[in-house]
Amino acid sequence: MAEQTLAEAATHEQLADIKNKIMEQKEKFTENLRLEENNEFPYHDKNSSEKMKEWRKGLVQVYADSLVLKEEKAFSHVSEWGNEMAAYLISIDMPLDFAVREIRYYRNLIGEVIKQESKRKHFSLDLFFYVLSSFGSVVDQVVHIITLAYIKIENERKQANEIVLDELTIPVIKIKKGIGVLPLIGEVDTRRAQILMERSLSESSSLALDYLIIDISGVPVVDTMVADKILKVIKALELAGVEVKISGVRPEVAQTMTDLGVDFKGFPTFSTLDRAFKNIEFS
Repeated sequence: MAEQTLAEAATHEQLADIKNKIMEQKEKFTENLRLEENNEFPYHDKNSSEKMKEWRKGLVQVYADSLVLKEEKAFSHVSEWGNEMAAYLISIDMPLDFAVREIRYYRNLIGEVIKQESKRKHFSLDLFFYVLSSFGSVVDQVVHIITLAYIKIENERKQANEIVLDELTIPVIKIKKGIGVLPLIGEVDTRRAQILMERSLSESSSLALDYLIIDISGVPVVDTMVADKILKVIKALELAGVEVKISGVRPEVAQTMTDLGVDFKGFPTFSTLDRAFKNIEFS
């Protein structure tokens, strides 16, 4: 029997009957797993638990609706619902594997309803497998959408956290009227160099600094690339009227810089922050 014939064989009325049978058991389906949740996931408070129940009802509803929708419309419906629900699940710190477990749990429950109703309606074996396969495609789509949404939202969270962390590790501290220090910690890559540029300019302006000491004692390696990025920051600050001193040039760092031909091109460098500060005071 061709696929088109199979689709026509399962009339909308027959599939609507299966959908209704699923909806009749929606409350029971959502309560079953809720009992397990109380033992396995005690971090849920009462409010979250109620919202979890709504998520499960929504999942059952999406599965049931998919039986009477054309494939393209079913996938569109799943995509819209899945992205919205993924954001909620992440907001309550539900692990992805738990979300996928629930998706599969309800797939099995509803798959059983489809099987029993197919028997009752005397579906042919080919027709039964066609309906079950179509439903399975929707489940796969739900897993796919939820997983992609998790990855996207988690990446956005990670990037936001990295920006906050970078800002914390690139502080501009006012140590005296007109004098500030910016202690660099960690590697200076392209992303951090941009934050360094923005932070040094904005903070130097807001703190009314005439001098800024950039301390590089916390930078593990100062190669030509790192030096170039720092030089760009220095030149930008000079244009803004801020004189820059470089401190924290350890002996081993100085040796590496010499070997690599790194030169801060006339900008004063000091081995310690204290020496850089004294140089400013006596200038």
